[in-house]
Amino acid sequence: MEHLSLLHQIAAIYSFAVGAVVLRNRKGTVLHTWLGRSFVAAMILTDLSAFGLVLKYGWSWFHLLASWNFVYILLGLWCALRRPSASWIVQHFYYFSYAYLGVIAAAVARVPLIFVEDIAASALIAMAVVFGVGAFLIERLGKQLRAQQAVLAQRSAV
Repeated sequence: MEHLSLLHQIAAIYSFAVGAVVLRNRKGTVLHTWLGRSFVAAMILTDLSAFGLVLKYGWSWFHLLASWNFVYILLGLWCALRRPSASWIVQHFYYFSYAYLGVIAAAVARVPLIFVEDIAASALIAMAVVFGVGAFLIERLGKQLRAQQAVLAQRSAV
């Protein structure tokens, strides 16, 4: 079980680091594609290993978040591979941005567990702050992306 816990931690740290690089760098490049694929693989490994750790630690609200994150990773990947509509890139952005926000929130939520007795309340407060700030930033960037996509759609229609 210690090996699974270590695997979970390594995959989560890798996802945290690579996700930042993917979000920061130019989109649509070969680097974006390959780092994105490794991010997806690491996130799937992180989420699945979280469920394996249930046997040792029992169920917690972290597993609910892992379920949510897993679905968002699969939906973001589906948008990139299938491109189901003209707005696939916006959907792809939202799914992966919120999945990455989940990684950040989980990491931040683990910090109070080290220092505070009332772990549930402190971890939930930390996550709420991260989600609040993160959602604000994601929605702001998403609005810009939607505006850019609308301009591109107008140009291609002419």
